Amino acid sequence: MSFIPPGECVDILALDSHSVICINRVGGVFVKTGSLSREVSEDRRIFLLPLLERGYESVVRELEIKEAELGLPLGYLMGQLDLFELPFSAFAMRSDYWIGLALSWIAQMERGSYGELLSGVVDAKWVSQRNRQKALKLLSDKYSA
Repeated sequence: MSFIPPGECVDILALDSHSVICINRVGGVFVKTGSLSREVSEDRRIFLLPLLERGYESVVRELEIKEAELGLPLGYLMGQLDLFELPFSAFAMRSDYWIGLALSWIAQMERGSYGELLSGVVDAKWVSQRNRQKALKLLSDKYSA
């Protein structure tokens, strides 16, 4: 990504009305809010949870457009953001709100190994009955043998 000047970050996707996701020269992912930048790492993926408030397919489409603009290979930004891990981050937050949004993403995703996660949602007493039923339906529709 030599087109990105050293020390700078290129905006790739609006996270919400105040924050943007950007990527630096070496592929590091950051969330910028005003003058504050926070690196998104495996243990700090919670910064990306607001993406769940948008449709999965919409986010993928925006990333593909940005990849074309920047001359990046298809799927590069998806790989850097590792969006397939976002449903696991939502579950780790123990928030019924984020779980509900993550279940909507899982329903839209074509691939992924979410069987164990869905089973965990079904069994979690802190998850609403509505979301447990939604997880059970996804489990039987997508992951039944």
